[in-house]
Amino acid sequence: MSKKIIVINDLSSYGSCSISVILPILTTLGMEVIAVPTAVLSTHNGYENPYNVDMTDFLFKSLEHYKKIGVDADYIYSGYINSPSQIQVV
Repeated sequence: MSKKIIVINDLSSYGSCSISVILPILTTLGMEVIAVPTAVLSTHNGYENPYNVDMTDFLFKSLEHYKKIGVDADYIYSGYINSPSQIQVV
């Protein structure tokens, strides 16, 4: 049985980083990945003023839903945190 990992990180639409990079790596390592974005960004922060859609509500509600339906993770991987309230949840 594969191990489950919750990946809490941003999704940058342009630029090789964040969830788009770690998902295939963890999947190749045999992990069952549960991706929960903290933000959706037009580019990573290496570019000036990326458009940022905060996903705090999605983060909270997704994790509550997983708990309700009995999804337990063996590991948590956290990356980009978009707001102070997200720090508390992680």
